[in-house]
Amino acid sequence: SATNLRADGIGTICGKLYIGTAENIPPSELIDTTGAGDAFAGAVLYAICANFATEKMLCFAANVAAAKCRALGARSGLPRYNDQRIASFMQ
Repeated sequence: SATNLRADGIGTICGKLYIGTAENIPPSELIDTTGAGDAFAGAVLYAICANFATEKMLCFAANVAAAKCRALGARSGLPRYNDQRIASFMQ
């Protein structure tokens, strides 16, 4: 389980430290953080079901949450499966 969330990424998962997995959003692109945590959690669940490696899962979830934060509302910014912002994770 995730035991520590940090500004620069996830802290530890199952005793292993992961730093640098956070997606940086320039202040000019940050619109709304409503639902960002839910987006992250949903992306983690998707990644687990898709058998992503932990490192890939965390980066994927951070990217999904960041994409959500670039739009107003809890759902409007969520990427779809074929969205170019997450295309590198879907290969």
